[in-house]
Amino acid sequence: EISACLVGSEMCIRDRVILVQSSYNSSLYKNLLIELNEFTEKMKKKFNLIQKRIKEKAVGLEKITTVKNHVDSLLDKIMHNHYMPVYIRELLLKTWKNVLVIEFLRHPAESKTCQSKVAFVEMIIKYSRPFKDKNITIDDINKLASQYREGLDLVAFNSKDLIDKHKELLSFLIQVHGLKEKIDDSFLGEQHNEVVLYIKNEKDIKVEKYDKNQILDQFLDKAKALKVGSWLEFRSKKTNTFKAKISWISPNTGKYLLVNSNGVRMADKTANEIATGFRNKTCFELKTIPLIDRALIQIAKSMNQKLQA
Repeated sequence: EISACLVGSEMCIRDRVILVQSSYNSSLYKNLLIELNEFTEKMKKKFNLIQKRIKEKAVGLEKITTVKNHVDSLLDKIMHNHYMPVYIRELLLKTWKNVLVIEFLRHPAESKTCQSKVAFVEMIIKYSRPFKDKNITIDDINKLASQYREGLDLVAFNSKDLIDKHKELLSFLIQVHGLKEKIDDSFLGEQHNEVVLYIKNEKDIKVEKYDKNQILDQFLDKAKALKVGSWLEFRSKKTNTFKAKISWISPNTGKYLLVNSNGVRMADKTANEIATGFRNKTCFELKTIPLIDRALIQIAKSMNQKLQA
């Protein structure tokens, strides 16, 4: 690993400086120690910066997942038990879902921006009912289609796609309500006429729950006691052995973010998964020694070996 190689290289340089000395020189040793401390601090700052970026990325991904789940639940709730054309169902569950996710990531759920995008879902279901509604005018349809186009701007559609999707929705709604407006039939197909009843699917949300009868053994207690900064070693016949440090513990899911010595993400694991590793001896907690102490110990070992040679 890069950081380990750099530390090793620094120690080798100091080894050579010490070994060529014919007599004890206190100022030399003090200077070497100062240089080593400065190098250690530099490496710590670099590592902490990488750690910060990894943590920010993990927090961001978790936020996106939370918002996506919220949007899925919201769409299920609004669309449940409503008849709608397949075209509208796909429009909401694919295209408009992305618009909602972006807005909920950028703005509070109770903001006018988010609420207007939610209101669009309710309005388009109302406007696309498979029967004519005399109260809906061409102005109403134009307004809804324009809101649709504005939302699509958020999800990076190119100008041609924006125009085509806007025309498709406009043509569809004009046809549904039998308005005397010119439409482009080329956009309308089988999915625009096929009507389905939307029934929400109860998704299996994977939330780790402990069985009431589960015995909280010493391994689970040990896993739950781990802190940020703890080092673990994972061994397996199927994968290579690797060492990883707990860089962050999610306050929402309780998962541990594991990184290597360079700050690169290695895995995400729950306390239960780590406890299982402790139990079947595929995971071990490592006792760590501060970097400066490890460096000095290594120098001392190297000197002893060369003196005995």
